[in-house]
Amino acid sequence: GTAASKKAKKKVKKNEHETKSLIPISPNRRGAAEDISVPYSVELWRKSKTLNRDRSVFGCSLAHLIAMKTLIGDDYDKSDDLSSHDDAKFDFILEDNVRAFVGLEDDNDDACECACRIWDLIEASNKAHDKPHLRYYGWLGSKPNLSWLYNNHIPRKAFASGGENCRIFPFPTNNDFLLDSIDGTALKPASSETTNKDTTEDSSKQPSFSTPGGTAIWGMFAYTISPAAYHSLITQLQNDVGMLMWKGKRMRAFQAKAIDKIIPRTVREVYGEMSVHLSDKVAFVRCPMLGSLLHKQWEQGFCE
Repeated sequence: GTAASKKAKKKVKKNEHETKSLIPISPNRRGAAEDISVPYSVELWRKSKTLNRDRSVFGCSLAHLIAMKTLIGDDYDKSDDLSSHDDAKFDFILEDNVRAFVGLEDDNDDACECACRIWDLIEASNKAHDKPHLRYYGWLGSKPNLSWLYNNHIPRKAFASGGENCRIFPFPTNNDFLLDSIDGTALKPASSETTNKDTTEDSSKQPSFSTPGGTAIWGMFAYTISPAAYHSLITQLQNDVGMLMWKGKRMRAFQAKAIDKIIPRTVREVYGEMSVHLSDKVAFVRCPMLGSLLHKQWEQGFCE
């Protein structure tokens, strides 16, 4: 009894020392009791150590957070949306593994196709009743999801347009799939018939898409975010490590959440469905010919 009580006291003292020597614990922290009992940095370090192969995905998320901080800058109003934040030093975030449409307009040899698409998107987005807080200049998806987007989702949900040049539509969710009787939450919604043995033995196996579902929109390679949405995102991330990585009961290690799932989900939750604007005519596309260090198994799907 005496030995057990001494061990318990030592453990309590150690936890108290760790807590008091670092940043105070925020009362808004989210997570399990054992997680929020320690400072955010301690929880983040403990979980990120087990990411293994997902460290590159986590590193990509951190790189985007740094890029967003540079995009927003210091001279801003935290209440700004994209239609009112005109004095920004940078226009948007663009990854290096992309290509732009460079064809020239027939009636204007000086107007690049990519620039025209960007201006059409901005004009239509600013006309929308709901102010934009996240705007995509490029996005992609599987071939079945792209067909579903252009044939079903965009005609049904488009809420603004730039004349005949482009239509603005909100980020699609599982509820949008349900409108067409598609189970977007299925474990393998957009893959061809494969056995459980195949998916468990080789997670990097080339997927084959045959039906719509899952994540309808992929990529954060060309976008801009408002100061208000950025600070809301940072506040939530600083109080919830689970937004960056997760672990199931039977999983040995944590898995990092991709940034293209974190950002749109957070902005929609705070500012509503119509705060995320996408155009049916993208200005940039991803360039799979250069190869991906994070998602090699998706290259064929990107090309399609």
